Amino acid sequence: MSLTLATKITLLRFILVPILIFFILNGDFKLSFIVFSIAALTDGLDGFIARKFNQRSSLGAILDPASDKILMLSTFIILSFPEIASLNTIPKWLVFAVLARDFIISSGALFLRIFYNIKTFSPSIWGKITTGAEAITAGLVLLSNAFSRNLPFLIPFYYLTFLLVIISGLDYSWKGLALIRGKN
Repeated sequence: MSLTLATKITLLRFILVPILIFFILNGDFKLSFIVFSIAALTDGLDGFIARKFNQRSSLGAILDPASDKILMLSTFIILSFPEIASLNTIPKWLVFAVLARDFIISSGALFLRIFYNIKTFSPSIWGKITTGAEAITAGLVLLSNAFSRNLPFLIPFYYLTFLLVIISGLDYSWKGLALIRGKN
């Protein structure tokens, strides 16, 4: 099986996660910010290449959202610990909200697959906006820690990201229920 360029870029995102964690744990927030930024940019790049050059694949359809979740969840979790994240941390309530939303969405997708044989799930615009907000939030925390600055506008970003997590979670839930109604 040969891998498409889009899938290789997605795999790069997987590889960048442990490198990112290594730099965060070693307190090198400048390199952490650079690695995180590259990883976040690959999310848009792999999707663009897959669509533009017709490189969509079933493997990519599984790996892309998985790599997004691993990148965001690992970054959010590790940056929620003050002893690791230094000056600015992501609030644990926000980390919990992101984890809960992703668990509910993943459980719902598994439920639909097992009980209704629904195998494809289109990403929602709210899901994409939420992922973007999560990336900006994590990037700002890394950047502010890289320059040892306490950024007062981080708090509104936390609340905005939380609001988007709720909206996208509800959006996916409604879409899942609509799929079930369509099957019955």
